[in-house]
Parts: sequence; structure tokens; C-alpha cells
Amino acid sequence: MLKGGFGKSIFANTLGGVLGDVRGHDVLVADLDPAGHLSTGLGYYTREDEDALDLGDVLLEDASPEDIIKQPGYGFDFIPSVNLETVTEDLSRDSVMASDMRLKQDLVDPLLGDEYEYILFDIPGSRNKLVNNAVVAAPNAILPLKPVPEALNGMRETATKLVGEIRQHIDFEILAVVPNDLRARIDQQTKDRRLLEAMNTQEQFAAYLLAGRDGVDPDTGTLPEGVDVAEVLDNHIPPFARVTADEWAAIDADEMDPPKIPIRHSAAFGDAYEERKPVTAYDPECTQIQHFEALAEIIEQGESAMTGFDLGESATDDETEPDETDAIADADGTSEQDDSRQDEKKADDKTEEEETDPRVEPAFPFSDDLRESWYVRDEIVTEFEDAVDFEAKPLLREHGVRNETGREIQDAAIQVAKNNPEELAKVILQDRGIDIEDDEA
Repeated sequence: MLKGGFGKSIFANTLGGVLGDVRGHDVLVADLDPAGHLSTGLGYYTREDEDALDLGDVLLEDASPEDIIKQPGYGFDFIPSVNLETVTEDLSRDSVMASDMRLKQDLVDPLLGDEYEYILFDIPGSRNKLVNNAVVAAPNAILPLKPVPEALNGMRETATKLVGEIRQHIDFEILAVVPNDLRARIDQQTKDRRLLEAMNTQEQFAAYLLAGRDGVDPDTGTLPEGVDVAEVLDNHIPPFARVTADEWAAIDADEMDPPKIPIRHSAAFGDAYEERKPVTAYDPECTQIQHFEALAEIIEQGESAMTGFDLGESATDDETEPDETDAIADADGTSEQDDSRQDEKKADDKTEEEETDPRVEPAFPFSDDLRESWYVRDEIVTEFEDAVDFEAKPLLREHGVRNETGREIQDAAIQVAKNNPEELAKVILQDRGIDIEDDEA
């Protein structure tokens, strides 16, 4: 996922423990994130150590994978995050096509099947050579989402900037999208409900899941004619998190008790991290482990005996994004001459986008105040975009409108504020901590 903080490291070590310790498989877990949260949570502290053997020695030198594999003793073997910044830089200097195949050729192919049944990667979201390697070597993903404002925006970024691009060149599968760290009721308008209802009912979300497939447009949130939204969601959301549109209606009509959808918030995960253990070892009785067993079954039934965790910090800067498409294309065999033409076309496309995309400018460019960087907070923008995608656009779709523009949306937002000046004032007062009810009394 092109967003961090959704619990990817916990998912990686918990699934490693479930697949290995609980279900008896031979499992290797590898931390490919330079931040090394997974490594820290297992007692291996991330550091730069020129004397230590690292992944680069396996991928670019003559070291054996066994030279860097550790045995933490929790049902799986482990490759910690060591010198990964340097490894990424070294891979970038290698020939492009070869560098994207290194992880598959030098680590996965020699180990998968003979030594291990499953190899799990914990991957950062910022696209680099290690991420490209992981996608080629393990083209299956499980994506956790937390009920926070940026969750759906992160899913949108992942679909449009990662999954859609990858599927133009390799067969990449999202095995499951999983809600994580839930704690609120869903019979009220909570963040938990907002996330779960979007995941379980919206065509927009289904389009994210199928980004890159023929006829799917994740930007407008539309699927090809004849594709059933409910079926797409059934195939990507685990049964324990699936709530159909009819069930939501029954919950709202008090005809059905609201279920407590997993994966729930549990102090055991944080305590296990502090003890430098996976929760399967720290608290085997933790009630949430059963849901990771359900995810393990999904992995076991998957088309490939690998799953890549593409979960980390967002990559949105100009230095990172150009490499995303190039690396995947090169891995598919594009020639150097083709690369040159693609670079030129990409530069032209970027210039055109900057000229035509209204998001390049502030949402409301008529006001000098709104141009101040401190004014529009990131979380407000994210919540606005999510409200447009998952509340406004579905209403437009019901009336046959599928080609709305960014400018139309901006103009409509201004018109709403113009027609509701009291609400506008209330929002500003509340944002400043002024209690409106006390003033009225």
C-alpha cells in the first residue's frame, strides 16, 4: 500500500507465526523496509553496518541466502533489515532489467519449494528497486486498512500508481483487503463504519481492486458492463469482514445486531512488539489470531505460494514516481531504445498534466489566503477526496453521470458553502475550539 501506519509489520510477523508455528509450514519472512519496524519487533535492530553480510551480498555478490537468514524461534525464519538503503542504491546502478529480477533469481527461486513453502515480504510503499524486485518475485498481496481518514486515499493511490501499472506487465493479485485495528460500533456513523461500508458496497472500491484490468477505470470508479460489484468484493474481502448492502440496511433498521468486525484493536499486538515477539508467541490465546488463520487459508489457496506485503510510507515525490513505471516495463523486457521513448513521452505527459489537472493548483485558487501552505491541512483534503469518491460520486452514478470534472466538483463545493454560510461559520468556530452551544445559550 502506498501509505504507512496500517499495521503491515504486525500482519507480516503474525502471518509468519500462523503459517509456521500454528499451521506447520516452512516459512521465510523478509524485512525489505529500510525503516525496519518488523526487524525491531523481532529483536533485530536496524542499522547500517558495513561489516555485516546483507541482502546486497546475496543479490549482487556471491553470498548464499543462508548466510543472512536468522532463526528467531517463532515458527519462521527471518531476514532482517540491514543496510537496505545501500542495497537499493547498489541495485539502481545495476543493469535495469537484471536488477528487477535479482530477488527472484538469487533468493526466491533457490529457496521456494526446496527450503520454504511460503516467503513473505514486508515492503515499503516508496517505490524503489527492492520493491520492484519483490513485486516480480512475489506477485500476490494482502493489504490491511485502518479506519483513518487517509485509508481510502491510500487505497486509491495504491490502485492508480501501483497495482494498475504492475498489471500492465505481470500477473499481480490482491489476495485480500483486510480492515485492521477496529474498535468502534458500526451501527453509528463512525470511522470504522465509513471504512467498512466503502469496502463492502462501493463500485469505486471494487474498481480499485481491479485496477489495470480491461475496462476498469479506478479514477472514475467504474467497472465494465456485466461485472458484478458484490462478486468482486466477495473475492477480495475475507468472509469475517464482509457485510453486504442488505446487511447494512438490516443493521440500520434494527433488524440485525451490528457485528464486531475484525481485525479488532488489541493491546496484545503492541505488548508483543515491545517484547520483540509476534503475538502468536507472546499471547497464543489472543482472540484475533483466529482471523489471521483465515488469512493463512486464503494464502494457502492462492495461485502462488508467496505473498508480498506492499505496505509502507507513501511515495508521491517526483524523484520516486518516474522509476515506478520504468522498472516494471524493463522487467517485462523493454529495450533501451523503448526506454528512451517512454522517458520522453512521460515528460510530455507530465507537462500536459501540470497544465490541465486542477489538482496541481489549490482547490480554490481565487483566494490568496488559500494559497498559504498552512491553510489546507492534509487530513482535510484527504477527507474531502474520500467524501467525493465514496459519497458524492455514487449519487452521480445513480443518475447516469460518470464524466464529472475536478472543476465541477470544486465549483459545487463553493456553491454548497455559499448556500450554507452558517454551517461554514460553525466549522471555522469549531476548528478554533469555540463552543457554539455555550455562545447561543
